[in-house]
Amino acid sequence: MNTLNFLDANVWVALLWARHVHSERARFWFEQAGEEQFFFCRFTQITVLRLLTTEQILGKDTQTMSEAWGLWDLGR
Repeated sequence: MNTLNFLDANVWVALLWARHVHSERARFWFEQAGEEQFFFCRFTQITVLRLLTTEQILGKDTQTMSEAWGLWDLGR
């Protein structure tokens, strides 16, 4: 079955940031998705980039904008 999925920004962050509390669970779920397709919009993308570059969210793992884009590009 081919399903279309529009994921919340928090799911994308969990998939991209290995130290996220739900990273393992999100990755396992994502890897088990098979033929399903995942989509994002510009607003979701901007939100993920903002979260990855916010010190209050990532603490010592805070990314520069360039590093955040690098994570995003690896995750696509």
